[in-house]
Amino acid sequence: MSENQRTMTLTQITHMIEEKVTEIQANPDQRISELPQLIELLKHENVFIVQMTIMALTDLFIDIAPLYKIDQQAHEFKVTKFIKKEEKQVLNFELSLIKNYYQFIKAQFTFVKLISQGPLVETCYQSLCKLLNSLFHFNYNRELVQYVTYGLLTCNDICYNSLANILRNKKHSLHEAKLQILTQIQKLYQTKHEDQLPDNLVDLVNQIQIDTKFLPQELEKQEKEKKRVVKQKKREYFSQKEKDKKKQKLTKEEMAKQKKLLKEVQDELQEAQGDLDKKTLAKNNGEVLSKIFYIYFKVLKLPRVSKYYESALNGILQYVHLINIELIQGIFECLLSSTNILRQKKDNLLKYINLRLKTIFALQSIMDGPASVFGIDDKETMQRFYVCLLDMWTNKKIKITEEEESLILRILDSAFIKKRHFSQEVTGSFVKILIQLANNSENVKFVYALCYCIKLVIQKYQKTQKMLEEDNEGFGMNSYNVKCDDPSCTNALNSSIYEEVKEIKNKFNNQQKMMSIVSKLIKNEPVPQHMLNKSVYDVYRQ
Repeated sequence: MSENQRTMTLTQITHMIEEKVTEIQANPDQRISELPQLIELLKHENVFIVQMTIMALTDLFIDIAPLYKIDQQAHEFKVTKFIKKEEKQVLNFELSLIKNYYQFIKAQFTFVKLISQGPLVETCYQSLCKLLNSLFHFNYNRELVQYVTYGLLTCNDICYNSLANILRNKKHSLHEAKLQILTQIQKLYQTKHEDQLPDNLVDLVNQIQIDTKFLPQELEKQEKEKKRVVKQKKREYFSQKEKDKKKQKLTKEEMAKQKKLLKEVQDELQEAQGDLDKKTLAKNNGEVLSKIFYIYFKVLKLPRVSKYYESALNGILQYVHLINIELIQGIFECLLSSTNILRQKKDNLLKYINLRLKTIFALQSIMDGPASVFGIDDKETMQRFYVCLLDMWTNKKIKITEEEESLILRILDSAFIKKRHFSQEVTGSFVKILIQLANNSENVKFVYALCYCIKLVIQKYQKTQKMLEEDNEGFGMNSYNVKCDDPSCTNALNSSIYEEVKEIKNKFNNQQKMMSIVSKLIKNEPVPQHMLNKSVYDVYRQ
């Protein structure tokens, strides 16, 4: 910093900054040489002056930077050659700009390295975030991503919002920036202990938006369909042209129609030839998905319950329809093992019951979605679900939340009502455990939905109807083994739910809607046809 700047008052420096910034913005080609004077102010002893300079330079660089990366090495080589005066001026301007820009961000990198917190650090991160969001296409964007990502440790809110804005943006030009952000998050997770990391790190990964029109698995199908449509339109056009040749004259309407059809064909052909490089876009989206699922795997494969487990699970549910077939088996096994980790023997309050239900729901979503073509055996998943319900029933201390009720009903919909079929023994075990949950609950909506589900299951699986019979004392009707974890071995099919249904009837005898479904259960009457189209979860929400 010059001696003149050191002796200037705060008012004089403020006026000088405003004046020089305005001059450079008005005529950047001629005034770019004044940038180093402003950058020198970053060495000033007064923190407020440094902050003011940082924000002024941030807006200035955003205003004058070009919409492309500057090839510094190529520019330096061209300047030494014999070129036109105008071209040389442009090259010199861009070289000066990139050198000053580097000095500016380098100074801020130094500040955030040496100072852990404080107003100057916050100002630096605000500047770096603003530069990243506005100049993601410009030079040194990789370095900006690195520092802004590490800024999550100190200035979480500022950096989180900046990175989330980029990840949420569907612009294809942001692909490189998205990949760099995910790479830095991955490195951060690998190099730091979870206790040192912010709670919303994996939530940030879940913010990413992917254009599903451009995915490796969809590309081939889209290309075939596009070619088919183009060929069909070409046939229609030439067929129409042949017909028109036979006519001596065409009306004005027919001429307009023919021109319109020709234009459509030409547009389709142009699009089919590829205004966008779809293969590149599909490859880019594939790389982004690969990074996302790598981060989820790192969290889910831990031998303990990570604080990011729920965020990773939410991410899998969010992108379940995009899971690559090569990853399905790995994710499935990973989630199955997680249900065992989440079930802790000494957990009297069932701390992780919500996560267990979410994990089972994720497994069901994978089986109903990308894994449906493989016919994955869901025996283990249903065993985990049964154990989960059993723990909820036998542990009287916990109260089932509304979210947990929704998860239970959505899993039941997927498992029993919609597609799959199970053995009569497994079905009987679930009928028994569901009536116990209904009997223990005070939530009318939940009890009604469970009774509705039981009725549909009994209607679908004929052998379970005998469970509605009254206990006849001594013929094996009450031989249900509550301690057994395997729903296929509980002997629930030989037990009765008659008493539980009666208790529910007595408890909710003033609820007309409840009485109707309970009455159908006791009398074993079929559910009306118009109700069969409703899912259990839909009934619960009404």
